Amino acid sequence: MLKRFLIIVVCLLLVLAIPTVAFGSYAYNYGLMIVNPNYRWTESFVEHPTESRLALVIPFTKSCGHGEIWVDAYDGTMLGGNETD
Repeated sequence: MLKRFLIIVVCLLLVLAIPTVAFGSYAYNYGLMIVNPNYRWTESFVEHPTESRLALVIPFTKSCGHGEIWVDAYDGTMLGGNETD
């Protein structure tokens, strides 16, 4: 229970205190968004999700593209994300 609380607090701090952080030429915009969880990067990947959840979206860059990690805004669980090549 404490772990979930701390995750939610950190997510809220990211949303409220750090709305935009620039790294190089790519700006990372942290924010809340409604997503269809695909549970990418977990054991429960879903190809065509049907549910909707409010998530903190955390963008990142990688060597060959961009990606996003989605964290549930309510309970802090990993909801998946997207990536490009």
